[in-house]
Amino acid sequence: MGGSSTSKVIRGGFWLYVSRIANNFGGFIYWLIISSIAGSSILGLTSVTVGLAGLINGLANLGINVGLQHFLGICIGRNDPVCFRKYFWTTTYFSFIVYFGIGGSLVAFGLAGLSFSGFTPAMLFYTGLLVMLGSSTTISSALVSMLRTDIVSIASILGNALKIIVGVFLVWIGWGFAGAVLGYLFMPFSMFAVGFTYLLRSYGLSKTFDIGVLVEVLRGSIVSWLPGVVALAGQWIGVLVVYGSSGASETGYYYVAFAISGFTLGIGFSILGLLLPVLSGLSSGREEAASRVLRISLGIITPIAVYFIFYPWLPLSLLGREYVSASTTLVVLLLGFIPLSYYAVVNSLAYSYKMYWNILYLGLSINIPRLILYMLLVPMMGGLGAAYSYTIGSYIGLLYAVFLARHIGFNMNWGLLGKILAPPILLGFLAYIFHIHWLLAVFLVSLSYLLYGRIKVIFKSDLREIAYAFLGREKTGKIYERLGGLIDIFFQ
Repeated sequence: MGGSSTSKVIRGGFWLYVSRIANNFGGFIYWLIISSIAGSSILGLTSVTVGLAGLINGLANLGINVGLQHFLGICIGRNDPVCFRKYFWTTTYFSFIVYFGIGGSLVAFGLAGLSFSGFTPAMLFYTGLLVMLGSSTTISSALVSMLRTDIVSIASILGNALKIIVGVFLVWIGWGFAGAVLGYLFMPFSMFAVGFTYLLRSYGLSKTFDIGVLVEVLRGSIVSWLPGVVALAGQWIGVLVVYGSSGASETGYYYVAFAISGFTLGIGFSILGLLLPVLSGLSSGREEAASRVLRISLGIITPIAVYFIFYPWLPLSLLGREYVSASTTLVVLLLGFIPLSYYAVVNSLAYSYKMYWNILYLGLSINIPRLILYMLLVPMMGGLGAAYSYTIGSYIGLLYAVFLARHIGFNMNWGLLGKILAPPILLGFLAYIFHIHWLLAVFLVSLSYLLYGRIKVIFKSDLREIAYAFLGREKTGKIYERLGGLIDIFFQ
């Protein structure tokens, strides 16, 4: 993977991170406004309906978003638009059949006045609408494969804006939970409007439906879907056990800590998440490309993660003093960033070599231990037990990831990992034991980035690719003309 591709991956990871921020922030604002206007009962009905739709979509997608990215990456690597159209449209038509079949059935149940296990006809009706629009997953997968995550970001921002404007208005005029749920329809609708339009202009419409292609995509998808189902089951079991044993407050503390850890590590994981289509499109040099992206990703997120490990109370206190009690939970979750990063890279490499059984074992190696530990630790320790289960599962999965990586020919560079960890841990520890103010500690831990240049973790060429990703070659050249002497002191 050349420098140009590295820049595209970094830029794509940034925009993917922006879309996730937009979704999280938009969701928070939406819940806040709806709660203040309509109260907790409407909020509860809406969250249950949206949650049911999300659960059904997660079970119904069969992992095709991952499998499709793999094969579209191959098509893009070959510069073969016919191949791209064949895989995209076949999978999209299949997705329409599945999602509209399930969603349409739920809509029909709702219109017929049927109810199920406490879900009213209206809840089933709106759940069905959300499920049908869940078919937009193939559009976002195609855009990710093309590294056009800026389009994904635009669709996310537009969808959240429309959700807030229309949904809040409908609730305000008295539509209740129906108005709140209808606001959510604008999220996938925006992906259709923006993403689908872009794909039609880029590749055109095709009536192709190739059974052989569909079987191939499903074969590469199921291996990621099965561990995902285990993870989904573990997530629900973890929530239910935390709620049942420790109450709603403890459950809320855990998810706040989980959300903050995801936000903290998001930029690095977003970059790593784009490796799947890129590596699939390469005919050689996959291990070198994966190693470089992993090194850059860890170089970006490690100082940030370490800072919040020593100062976990800082982001939690922004939400209220009571959330500071979740500091230990946040620390435990952040401690899992190394195995999760390595897992993501090995998973993408295995996909690029079509090692489907190994991908299945890799996914199960991390999610089955989590599921077992959820049931053992959560009743005793509440949200902290859920955090331990999640992180310990990550390290157990790391063992198989290291084994699989050796089989592929991608070995963990333990010396490099030590050089990545040492500067921020040392500087963060000094700030912690000397009780340095959190603002000065930010500056102190940030010195790790300069030290990375001196100890050959981050190179001048890496800085250049990062700058190219956001500024372009011309602006980067002008900046280097002014600051080149200073950059040369720290980076080689």
